[in-house]
Amino acid sequence: MKEKVKKTLLEIAEQNSFPSKINIQSIIENKKKKRKRLGYILSPLVLCLVFFSFIGINYINNNSTKSENLVGNTISYSYAFNPEDKRELVGFSQNVFIGKVISEEGSEIIDLLPETQFNVKVIKNIKGTLKQEIIVNQQGGYMEEELVLVEGDNLLEEGKEYLFVTKYNEEKKFHTLVPIYGDILIKSEQEKAELIKQFNESLKNEIPLE
Repeated sequence: MKEKVKKTLLEIAEQNSFPSKINIQSIIENKKKKRKRLGYILSPLVLCLVFFSFIGINYINNNSTKSENLVGNTISYSYAFNPEDKRELVGFSQNVFIGKVISEEGSEIIDLLPETQFNVKVIKNIKGTLKQEIIVNQQGGYMEEELVLVEGDNLLEEGKEYLFVTKYNEEKKFHTLVPIYGDILIKSEQEKAELIKQFNESLKNEIPLE
């Protein structure tokens, strides 16, 4: 990892300034390989201060990314609710929907860490009401030439469909997804139908975050 990136991550740990009480326990250096991507990226990553303040960073360790040509770092979180319980996951969210990633729109550094934005076509709403196309924000992205992922959650891929679980950021005008549990890759129509059924049922019995 470049010294500048390492220094930035260490500064975050020292500042401990997020509402979620960030506690980076360790930073493990990893191999670097040149980034091979098309299109531009302004920058990415950060903790969504308004909507993800309940999340705390526990540690950063090595993790391979979706690309064989990239080696990155993973930020691990502890959640204030059980994301594996779909009733709690839906209860925390403002929107649950099926969407197709059209394109990567860019990225920005927020409070020293990157987040990446994608243009998404909404295919089916499950919870909430959305326009036909929206901007979905994913925590994670590039710092210099290093890819940093949240919970090992690979960046969204253009042309792929996902089930999204999100919170809306009024200031930024984008929908931030819940890492891992809020961007479920859909591999078949049968899987899509099953996810819609599961999350519709969870919506009926949702458990709001108190």
